[in-house]
Amino acid sequence: MSSAGSARELFLHCQAGDMGAAERIYLRYGERLWRLAERHIGEILQRRVDPDDIVQTVFRTFFRRAAAGKFSIENSASLWALLAQITLNRIRSEARKWDLRAAVPLDESREQAETSPGPPTEADARMLLQELSGLVAQLDPRGVEILGLTVEGFSVSQIAGQLGCSRWTIRRALDRVGNMLTRQWE
Repeated sequence: MSSAGSARELFLHCQAGDMGAAERIYLRYGERLWRLAERHIGEILQRRVDPDDIVQTVFRTFFRRAAAGKFSIENSASLWALLAQITLNRIRSEARKWDLRAAVPLDESREQAETSPGPPTEADARMLLQELSGLVAQLDPRGVEILGLTVEGFSVSQIAGQLGCSRWTIRRALDRVGNMLTRQWE
């Protein structure tokens, strides 16, 4: 396993009882889950339970059920979707416990958006860079620079302007990275 480890590798190590892998999963997803819980918890329910409580319960549930072999994780997107769904379910459970269903509206379309990977955050960008470390070693310096700027959120046009090359050059470099990723994850 690389020093950072892919989400699948971390999950498998965690499932086997590796506490270091469990800690890395917590560090990767904990803050993002906290923000998700904070957005969905609602003001009235937050008087009884806070996002920290929700996230701790989510991880306790996740680690217990992972050790029991209840989950199958293929990549970071599937791990995020699972953790987000457990979080939303936990909020619903707390709302039922306190009979606050009306105080915690969970719009289904919003919920779907929350459990999908969605737009990347800075933490997501760092995590992606960690997972791509093996591929980066295969790229030339220009490819590394293009990939880094892409992960930071710059558009193809912005990268082309910054590096003084055409948009097509940037697109070809990104296509090479995409092909490498496809080959690695197949």
